[in-house]
Parts: sequence; structure tokens; C-alpha cells
Amino acid sequence: NTKPYGRCRGVDLNRNFDIHWNSTGSSSKECTYDFCGSKAFSEPEALAIKLFLDENARKSKIQSYFSLHSFSQLYMFPYGFTPDKARNYEDLKSIGEKAVEAIKNTHGKVYKTGSSIETIYPSSGASMDFAYSSYNIPIAYTIELRGPPETTTLFVLPANEIKPTCEEILNSFIAAIKEARNLGYYKRDEL
Repeated sequence: NTKPYGRCRGVDLNRNFDIHWNSTGSSSKECTYDFCGSKAFSEPEALAIKLFLDENARKSKIQSYFSLHSFSQLYMFPYGFTPDKARNYEDLKSIGEKAVEAIKNTHGKVYKTGSSIETIYPSSGASMDFAYSSYNIPIAYTIELRGPPETTTLFVLPANEIKPTCEEILNSFIAAIKEARNLGYYKRDEL
């Protein structure tokens, strides 16, 4: 976001959730790229997601959580704060593999899947880990969209890549949900 903090602006919103907040892979220093905010949920954007999940996760039996980011072409699942495996790690890996296959089959882009700590770096305070751990949402992913890690455009996706990115991510969602259903998630009697 762009909230002022001293002489700097912005909080990494994906470090602002109350899941091992301000520990590994985040910083309490205001001018760093991984600044986690003054406290967990200090930012209205993170708080809005928490309040939505508080109100709806159990009542509506939310089973999937996808958080879209830029950039690096990654399809990550819990955890970012520990190398411990998520309780359904193998299922999440299988779902992620189907999703990245769908992306490749759409426009040829290659994404990598794995737990967040395996694929990018340690990080704490992420919304995906928060949704997975705090609300028991079993299918939880952070997706780093197009540009590859070595891109020079960083967080600015060229306009001509917006529509293809949307198409491939939509196809990844469809593939992920189908694989999750094949693995026994989303059973009607459990919803």
C-alpha cells in the first residue's frame, strides 16, 4: 500500500497478517521492501480480509483461498514461515501441479509450484498462511503472476500481457478446483 510511515511509504500487505507476524522474512524497519507494518492488521487492506474471513469462512464453509500477487510466476501453498509441511502438503502439491500445467497449456508460460518457503524465500505474516491456519481453509495459494524472477519491469506488467495472464490464471483455477474435487475436497455433505 502507500500509507506513510515516517519518511517512507508503504507496507508489504503480505507481511501484515497475524501468523508469525514480524518474524522470519519480514522487517519492522519502515523503509524496507518487506516492512510488516506497525502491528498485525495495522493496514486496512489486511484487516478487511480478516474481517471478511471472520464473518464468512465458517458460516459459508469457504474451502479455497487464492491470493494474487506480482511477480515471479509461482503457485505457492503454505507455509512461508516454517519448513514444516502443511498437513495436506501432497494434495496441495498435486493441485499446484495441475494448475501450473493448465497455465503452460494456455499460453506457454512456465510457473513453479511448492510451499512458499520452498519456492521463493522465508516469509511470515502472509494472508495465505493466515487463511489456511486460522480458518482451516484447506486449499490456500499465493500466486505470483507473470514476469519471471529476472524481469526488468518488476511489478509493472505490460498492458499486452494482462488479458493472457487473466486467461491462464482462470484456467489454473479451474484445474486446481477440479483436482481438489478429485482428491476429495468440496464434498456436498461437508459443505
